[in-house]
Amino acid sequence: MTKVAQDKSKAQIHKDRTAIVYREFGELEGKTVAQVRALLPEETEQFGWEYEWAGGGFYPWCIIFTDGTVAIPSCDPEGNDAGFMFLADSDTK
Repeated sequence: MTKVAQDKSKAQIHKDRTAIVYREFGELEGKTVAQVRALLPEETEQFGWEYEWAGGGFYPWCIIFTDGTVAIPSCDPEGNDAGFMFLADSDTK
């Protein structure tokens, strides 16, 4: 029988979520950022986003890594609009 979230401890929920995040984004570990920039108009339009209008005030942007990998924040997994990313120091609690 599969446990539902309310039957799991916070530690188990965190472990499960960490596994999902690692599966989706673990390949980013160890990469080096080469550039951070706004998307070009044609890149923005490839996602079906409007370049002139920034949905929710988020301008489409990307992180380009030295190996050519590109990360583009989105407001949701469906890619409905540009997204935002919070940054924090690693020693921030």
